[in-house]
Amino acid sequence: VWQGYLKPEVYKATLGEYGQVIELPIVCELSTIGRNKPSVSHVEEINNLGSGVGHLPDGRVVFVRGTATGDELTVKIIKVASSYLVGRPMEYTARSPYRTEPDCAAYPACGGCVYRHITYEHELDIKKSYVKAAFCKAGLPEVVVQDVRTTGEVTGYRNKAQYPVGNSENGVIAGFYADH
Repeated sequence: VWQGYLKPEVYKATLGEYGQVIELPIVCELSTIGRNKPSVSHVEEINNLGSGVGHLPDGRVVFVRGTATGDELTVKIIKVASSYLVGRPMEYTARSPYRTEPDCAAYPACGGCVYRHITYEHELDIKKSYVKAAFCKAGLPEVVVQDVRTTGEVTGYRNKAQYPVGNSENGVIAGFYADH
């Protein structure tokens, strides 16, 4: 487990594919960073699994489920790996303008939808950025990616689902895998 003492500062990060330099207020409490230790982070983006992605001043990545781009929050570190951390939200100091109230009673326990806590417009922007990043990674940064085409429906648009089926004390059960 990595240990070190960090001071609150503003750190500059370069977004590789576009070359933009942004300043991120990433602050860590003056305590060791490790399992069950709180740290403060700024969510920079959302990954394809719906987790917010932030960086600590030592450069390590922290993934936090249920966060949105622009959230600033205190995170409880629940997993420490050699190159990344996993955290759970404890307290929000600033909420993202992209955050919305989930419209499904099963969210977040159900693992079926990972973007229910952000606006549909931001979800489309995120998906467009995934496609752009894939072209950049393939060495084709000049490809112009069009906006995501949509019917405008924000629910009921899935055309594929995987349902695990199993036996329980009450009979046969089926559903989505639970979020971990």
